[in-house]
Amino acid sequence: MATHLLRLYTSAGTALNTFPIWTEEFNPIPCRVDPATIEGMVRNGQDPDLLLPPIEQPWSGMLLDNSPTKTVRQALNEIEAVLVQAAIRKTRRAGVRAFLEVDVDGAGDYWRSEIFGGDVALQSGELGIPWLAGKVRISGTLLRSFCWEGAKTAIDLNNGHGGGTTGIQIDNAHDVGGRDNYGAFAGIDGVVPAPIHVSLENTLNDPANTYRIYAGQMVLFSGATFPSGVREGELGDGGVDHVCASCSNDGYSTFAVPAADGRITYWSLTGGTGWLRTDQVRHWLIMARVHSAVPTGMVASCKIAFPTGATTTPIVWTNPVVLTAGAHSRQVLGILRIAPWLAGDTSTLASMQLELWGYVAGGGSLDLDCLDCVPLDHWRIYNPITRGLAFGDTFNDDATEGLIYVDHDAGGITGHSGLYIPQGPGLYAWPGKTQSMIFYETNDAGAAEVDRTHTLTAWYRPRRLTL
Repeated sequence: MATHLLRLYTSAGTALNTFPIWTEEFNPIPCRVDPATIEGMVRNGQDPDLLLPPIEQPWSGMLLDNSPTKTVRQALNEIEAVLVQAAIRKTRRAGVRAFLEVDVDGAGDYWRSEIFGGDVALQSGELGIPWLAGKVRISGTLLRSFCWEGAKTAIDLNNGHGGGTTGIQIDNAHDVGGRDNYGAFAGIDGVVPAPIHVSLENTLNDPANTYRIYAGQMVLFSGATFPSGVREGELGDGGVDHVCASCSNDGYSTFAVPAADGRITYWSLTGGTGWLRTDQVRHWLIMARVHSAVPTGMVASCKIAFPTGATTTPIVWTNPVVLTAGAHSRQVLGILRIAPWLAGDTSTLASMQLELWGYVAGGGSLDLDCLDCVPLDHWRIYNPITRGLAFGDTFNDDATEGLIYVDHDAGGITGHSGLYIPQGPGLYAWPGKTQSMIFYETNDAGAAEVDRTHTLTAWYRPRRLTL
């Protein structure tokens, strides 16, 4: 009969893993939820660990005395304490996490499942001779997560700057001039989506810090083409173009802003580019990058119209109007919703039109560099509490461990800090899918330099529903 190795540990580093539990009878209870249901939760921004009921996992094994490092009694007390900690965290969503790790056949390949509570007790008769001999049998029931997670694995990221698992350069724009602000990847192991640990090191040696960070993700659930999320001002209709080396695509365009709500400019969205999906609604966060301050009091919105053309067209969808934010280079214009356009071959779809609308009292002009459209299959926005990332600082959203922190390497600061507060459900690695993470940033002066650079690195833990 095979001998398996179990161990308990916490995210705070409780050293229960130095006191393993040997067992010959461990039968992992499989998750009975359809993987498609779990995928649906993730696609809708829901956390399966919060929504799915915990699995009741029977367990048993033998504790061996390891005096003077740790006696059987000390080990038993520590196990009980970890289970209590886990139950408190499940209720309050605070405190350290606890895990059950299993090494099938004792081969060194551990898979873990988070614990949400449980119990442990000595088996009958173990306080006699077995206790004196330092070999006691224990048993109980653990309440654990729906999934098992493997070892933390680096993601092979790629863009125009190169690829690999040790980090790639990302810029603050995506244009034909060679700037890339994304990391594309595939080849994810496991059977259900897994949270991603994202790391961004500020590599721009500049007095202005990286401040707010916008992260979006596109997953190709159908098709094979990533649509470009950038609409250059120079390619919009009706503007006057200008050359500008500090702009996306090295240029911007000036548009007239009417005194009453009306269309400022527009761009065509063609079916074969991936903008128009056939399987589900796609949402985009629309941000305008401007070359100079927008007119004071300008109101703006984005719309989807059909058919395309220079004349006013029927509106398919509009997002709420927003009041622009003065001198900020990046203007957040809200979320745009594009419903499934037609089931079938997307290459034959008729084009739609993305329109920028707005007005300002007395009329005015807008120096538009581009519209940056961030896909929201998954997303996060990171807001700093005080200062942002100085040159050399590294931001980490470690969703594999539920931690968000900054590694400091500048300004006389060392160690970690909880400098950022996140919004959004987080980013996920999808098995069997091609996907991409997209990033935009602003600095602490409100600018959004296209040449602000970071090194992007990412990891995940493959997720299975059974061992």
